[in-house]
Amino acid sequence: MRCLLILQHLCEKKYSYIIPQGVAIISAVVKKIEGVERFTLNLNYPEFYRKKDRQAQAVLAALDEYKPDVVMCGGQVDNFKDMFAIFETVKAYDENIITVAGGLLISGAPAPAMEALENVDYGIVGEGELTVAELLTAIKAGASASQMEKVHGLVIKRDGGFICTPPRALITDWVKDIPWADYDSFGRDEIVSKGFKISDYPNSTTLYMTSTRGCVAKCTFCYNPFSGKLRLRPLDDFFGELENLIQKYGKRYVFICDDLFAVSTARVRDFCLRMKEFELNSLWMVFLRVPQVNSENLRLLEDAGCEALAFGFESIHDTVLQSMEKKVNFKQIEKALHLARDSKLNIAAAIIIGDPAEDYEMALESIKWRDRAGLPKNVLIKYTMLMIMPGSRLYHKYVKEGRIKDEVEYIKNYSTMGFMNVSKMTDDEYFDIYDRIASFNEPGAAIDSNNLQFEYNFRAEDRTATWTCHVCGKTARKVYSIREIQGQCPHCDAIVSLPRLESLNPELIEYDRIKANIEALLARHGSIVFWGAGQFLKTIPEDFLRSENIILADKTVAGNEYAGKTIKSTDEIAALEPGCIVVSVVPATPASREIYAAIDEKFPNLKECPNLWELNFRSLG
Repeated sequence: MRCLLILQHLCEKKYSYIIPQGVAIISAVVKKIEGVERFTLNLNYPEFYRKKDRQAQAVLAALDEYKPDVVMCGGQVDNFKDMFAIFETVKAYDENIITVAGGLLISGAPAPAMEALENVDYGIVGEGELTVAELLTAIKAGASASQMEKVHGLVIKRDGGFICTPPRALITDWVKDIPWADYDSFGRDEIVSKGFKISDYPNSTTLYMTSTRGCVAKCTFCYNPFSGKLRLRPLDDFFGELENLIQKYGKRYVFICDDLFAVSTARVRDFCLRMKEFELNSLWMVFLRVPQVNSENLRLLEDAGCEALAFGFESIHDTVLQSMEKKVNFKQIEKALHLARDSKLNIAAAIIIGDPAEDYEMALESIKWRDRAGLPKNVLIKYTMLMIMPGSRLYHKYVKEGRIKDEVEYIKNYSTMGFMNVSKMTDDEYFDIYDRIASFNEPGAAIDSNNLQFEYNFRAEDRTATWTCHVCGKTARKVYSIREIQGQCPHCDAIVSLPRLESLNPELIEYDRIKANIEALLARHGSIVFWGAGQFLKTIPEDFLRSENIILADKTVAGNEYAGKTIKSTDEIAALEPGCIVVSVVPATPASREIYAAIDEKFPNLKECPNLWELNFRSLG
């Protein structure tokens, strides 16, 4: 039997992405199954970057070459559209090929996800190692439908519906049942040799490893199929794999991507004593919960050469923390920050805005807190809006209450529908906070605005930064994504802050330039479509949009009135054959990528397609 594993397109930037550890482990599992030939396809090479047609051609070429009996692909809900396209291509090629999907997308909402994907025969629910081995062995043996139902941890497409088999028990023998990740089969060496980056961490060829599975917490916003229990990987197995990876790839930055690295100081001590022998000074990082951030753990990590520590404290308000069921309070968070700020570790923490217990004043206070706290430069605080993740306790709550009316549509449109205002804020207040967060700067070395200059490539989501380094004094020039908020001097590695301009900060809006650019585009094309009619568009005056030759389109608010006109659905504009479409959503987001992909598909003859940003930052006359 022949099995093809496909790693879907994950690149947010043309020359950088992460090889998920999960698919690399599953590849190693399949490799061991007797009588199964395993093949792989990686859709993350530069030639596939945002080229849906080339990705589809690559899938077809792999089907021609390998002639698989089974095709497998997994991912998160964010990866839905790419997974859908892969399975659709496979079934159109040969409907008899058995398709298998896995990852958090399936585990979080098994039947709705299978229905949304449409072309999948089997879904893997929960840990995949044993389930995949049993499933492929059963397929190879020609198992009957009733026999397939004896494989635990599956959701099976059957007679127009779906059958969920009993849940799979968590793996207890890590060494026996979880093999080392098979990165080689996805072309890691070849990709790196071409200058491709495996991540954006300090070392561009980061190695991803896990030392635990699960988490002791059950936060309402999170979905972890292993939560409630922390399983520790035997240290001999972890360090055996680390030694093997270093032998293959040399010393690289090691991202220990556990949801929770440890709960006891004894575990931290044992781990750090072993890690210290590898002399990976400033080349590894871990995640801890607030209760585990103590002086002894910090000392052990620092002494063993740990570079960074991440922990999510999520809110400065005890009422919100209680609502999230974080089982910590803000006094504990302040104590952890106080200890961490005095260490040599870089500290990363996150605040989530939009919990059901949060009102507008609380959200504003959270945003203002970071600047008032006087945090040193080794502490980075990131803000994000709450998204309702399939499988989370909040997701099940809102499905039950009817706020999520259609789970299938929710999964298909998660990039937009996932931002649900479930807080105590009005929608206007919610989107005001959204815009404030989007335009935030992360702390770092201060750079004068006249010293830091950018050249933007909006479609590619890139910007070239040029500045005079505040440390070495040399001229620095590097390409970053629009979303990156920290840069590094190529000469001396000094860190600089990059302003996040994902939203049009009122202080940065050049109203005269925007108006002149709209007039110039109208003169060239006769009419303009603004695709996206949310808060981002509303940062410019309505009067700029009142021309009868300006059309507003947005599938989420179609039929509503704005600027004296009815907002059209995106399907309605397909028949208009416009010469110019202005993408008026926040750049470098899933929503903007979805729009650009639709434009590439439906408007191949489009003459101009600027982002609303572009109207603000350069002249199009």
